[in-house]
Amino acid sequence: MWAEVPNFGYDIGMTSLEWWTKVVRKTMQKSGVPFQQLYAVHEEMGQHAFNHFATKAAWALAHDGVPSLLVLTQGFTESF
Repeated sequence: MWAEVPNFGYDIGMTSLEWWTKVVRKTMQKSGVPFQQLYAVHEEMGQHAFNHFATKAAWALAHDGVPSLLVLTQGFTESF
């Protein structure tokens, strides 16, 4: 989905909620969920995914995150 519609759909005017709902729908379609069941729950599940990933509980700093950011910051400031 990210390759198809990057930046959570921002570049094409899609809201983040619409993007997450599309992720849920495509995932369920690929898993073989019948259309009637999919249609009944994909929006609610998209809202749930959106709400979850809008919190800090859904994200974690990679073990090498701080050193990587420091290297990037140092390179950026040296460029100016």
